[in-house]
Amino acid sequence: MRLQLFCVFLAGAIGIANAQTAAQQTPDPRSLVLVGDRFKALKYDEMTPEQKTMIDHLLAGERRGAGGPFNVLLRSPEVGDLAQQFGGAMRFRASLPKDVSETIIIMTGRFWMAQYEWNAHKAAALQNGVNPAIVDAIATGKRPTGMSPEMEVAYNFIERVAHHAPGIGRDVQGR
Repeated sequence: MRLQLFCVFLAGAIGIANAQTAAQQTPDPRSLVLVGDRFKALKYDEMTPEQKTMIDHLLAGERRGAGGPFNVLLRSPEVGDLAQQFGGAMRFRASLPKDVSETIIIMTGRFWMAQYEWNAHKAAALQNGVNPAIVDAIATGKRPTGMSPEMEVAYNFIERVAHHAPGIGRDVQGR
C-alpha cells in the first residue's frame, strides 16, 4: 500500500513539474527582441510565414530566445532555420561535456577574432565550469594549464586544425 501511494505521489509530482516546465518553455514570439545593427530588427508581426517558422523553432528549442545572429539569419529563413537547428544540436546535444564544448567554441571565436562569439560563449564557458584561468589564457593566445584530460584532447585538436590544417588558418583570413 505504501509503495502504491508513493508511486502515485511520484507520478503526480512529475506531472506537475512537467506541466510547469511546459508552461515556461516557449516564450511569446511577439515579445522577441532581436539584436544587431546591420539589419533592421524585425518584429514578429512583420515577418513572412517562413521567418515566423524559423523564430517559432528557435523559441521552442534549447535557446529559448533570439540572442545571437538570428536577426541576420532571418533574411534567409530556410537556411537560418537549418543553421539554428544545427547550432543547437552541436551546442546542447553534443556528446562532449559542456565545459569542453564551450572551450572549443571560445577557442574558435578567439582564433577567428569573432567578438560576438567570444563574448557570448566566454560567459557560457564560465557558467559551465571552465576555470577562469583557462579562459584568460585562451583570450591572450596562450596555452592554458590545468585542463582536464578531455579538455586537453579537445584543445590540442582545435589548436592543430586551426593553426596547422592545410587551407585553414591565419593565411586565409585576409583573402
